[in-house]
Amino acid sequence: MIKNVIIFFYSKLDSFHLKILPSKREYYQMFFLNLHYAWLRHFRFVYWKNRGVICGNGVRFSFNIKIIQPKNLKIGVRSKVLNNVIIDARGGVEIGANTQIGFESIILTGSHNIYNSEMPILDQGMNFKCVTIGDDVWLGTRVIVLPGVSIGNGAIVGAGSVVTKDLEPNSIYGGVPAKFLKGRNN
Repeated sequence: MIKNVIIFFYSKLDSFHLKILPSKREYYQMFFLNLHYAWLRHFRFVYWKNRGVICGNGVRFSFNIKIIQPKNLKIGVRSKVLNNVIIDARGGVEIGANTQIGFESIILTGSHNIYNSEMPILDQGMNFKCVTIGDDVWLGTRVIVLPGVSIGNGAIVGAGSVVTKDLEPNSIYGGVPAKFLKGRNN
């Protein structure tokens, strides 16, 4: 136990910092755990690619992702789709490079037709519109993107926001519906 402890002494602060180093067993556990996760990441990548998703190198798919009609989904290099995300790609979804889709987010491309009040909504069919998400975009946790929306490069959408219209590049948005908060350069 003594060999796994390092004591740092800071003379200026007259204090010390105690740090416990991992044991050899813990190093092995961390190594195999990371190897296990890397294998699972690769398995999920291959799974979605075989289902028809067009994706660049380094794309990461987390757990419990649901993609409706994956053949209409294009994802750029090094993008991440995190846990419990739902992507309705029936109308087409394009996600740029280096983009992160946060936990439990929903991207929709379809909506029911509702304009004939004399006919049940279920019998009126659906309307589909493509969603485009640019490069270097971050969608926070539980963001909902509605059909036909285009999100510009470098945009950030805060957690829990609902994106109902196009978003400008390099800007930060939040709220329901998502509104401009400030530019990223400010």
